[in-house]
Amino acid sequence: MSEIQILELLDKLIAQSASRGFDLWVRLESAQKIAEFAKGARDVRCSFGPSTLPAVLISLARDGKKVRFVSKHQFEAELMNLMSMVFDLNVKIIEQDPFLREDGPPADFELSMPPFNMLYQDLHDVPQQILRRLGLDKAKARVTAEVLALEDALENKARRQAVLVAPGTLFRNVGVEKTARGDLLFSGRLRSVLRIPSGMAFEGTSITSNLLILDDQHGGTASLSPIRFVDLQDPHFSNARERGRYEVRPEASWVEAVDAATVAGEAWARDVSISEIEERGGVLTPDRFFAADTEDEVSKLCAGMETFALSDLAEIIRPAPLLKDEDGEFVAREAAAAEIDESGFVVQPSRASKLGQGGLSKAVDQRLAPGDVVLAVKGTIGAVGLVPEDAPAAASGEIWVPGQSLVALRLRKGVQLKPVTLFEFLSSDVMRDYIKSLATGTAVQTLSIKDVKALKIPVPSLSDQSQVEEAFWARQNLYAQIRALREAVENARNAWPHRI
Repeated sequence: MSEIQILELLDKLIAQSASRGFDLWVRLESAQKIAEFAKGARDVRCSFGPSTLPAVLISLARDGKKVRFVSKHQFEAELMNLMSMVFDLNVKIIEQDPFLREDGPPADFELSMPPFNMLYQDLHDVPQQILRRLGLDKAKARVTAEVLALEDALENKARRQAVLVAPGTLFRNVGVEKTARGDLLFSGRLRSVLRIPSGMAFEGTSITSNLLILDDQHGGTASLSPIRFVDLQDPHFSNARERGRYEVRPEASWVEAVDAATVAGEAWARDVSISEIEERGGVLTPDRFFAADTEDEVSKLCAGMETFALSDLAEIIRPAPLLKDEDGEFVAREAAAAEIDESGFVVQPSRASKLGQGGLSKAVDQRLAPGDVVLAVKGTIGAVGLVPEDAPAAASGEIWVPGQSLVALRLRKGVQLKPVTLFEFLSSDVMRDYIKSLATGTAVQTLSIKDVKALKIPVPSLSDQSQVEEAFWARQNLYAQIRALREAVENARNAWPHRI
């Protein structure tokens, strides 16, 4: 067997182990694309276990490169040693925390692939210069290896660097992630952020990952240069496979996507100015910047109408914990996105809890009232529903409230916007695509309340809103006919074997 055939066999065997948590092995096709970034480098440094396969591929080129592999875990060092023996590679293996930097000066190309969300709680062994960059002056804190890898890359500059991180590092605004992003953004070294879709890098996880490319090609003016965001989920780079996973298209080069002089007109990349990134809160998730075309569509949808921030038009009612009482005489039903029917109305929620008088009094503040619009901000992002006129009142002893995945939008008194118009606008294809583009998260997507409040909502003339309502109710009549036909079909299944 050739070396590549052996790797392909290993790739298939390890992919079958992915469901059992073996996440040290980057899929072969993605590892090959990552390894291509080392082209032209004289020496290469790969750190942490997931960089094992890219390090092997770089060494297999046998073009005189000096390759270092650094990991603090004995198992990872032993795995790299085994690969070196199998393929007769010249790799220097250092069993040590990569952040200590005792293995030599920065390499021409450095690849850092810390396991996602690996915590450093004891910071005694982290170099002080990295901690100072993050503003940490204590020996213990909850810092992920991904954050430390970004600061390490800025502190130990190489000609080109690649760092793989989970999405949370690029959008989370708690802890030190925001500080690390700011340092990265204004260092002038961040060249590109590549979004790697689900299953393309690691077989055993459904979350996306992001490959950050840093280099020094811009010199002293780098802080003024735009950042290139590349979507590797685009058909130009990948093919969709089962369960929402993606496979690499071998003919598409990730390196060329980063190094191309321009990507104007391409759907899979966008060059974004530092000022625009700042306007969006310093978030570096690629999805946020591929919303540009959708934003243009939203602007077209609002053309000729005065627009307002959603928070100016509606009260945003967030879910709150219920004071449950098993002996209570009242009932609260928590609505979920799954309980928005095909017509757009919220149906009776199935999840019910008993409340006492005190619990009811508190829950009434979040009661869903007829005409409220609900919006999914967690999980099924962008699902929109309208609370029907027959939703129960508190006096009935039963109320509906938004579940944990929803917020309720209640139009403020005096605004010239009708509930049906708000529902129709938010549930339009354009707005749903736009709202989805604002979501962040790894395993579970989340829409921030800040983004909900900032949504621009047009207020059409009253005559135009009347036409919107007429079209809405005409559609409801059609849904009623569909339901009647379905019932008739079901009733027609009245002979064996459908009925006994």
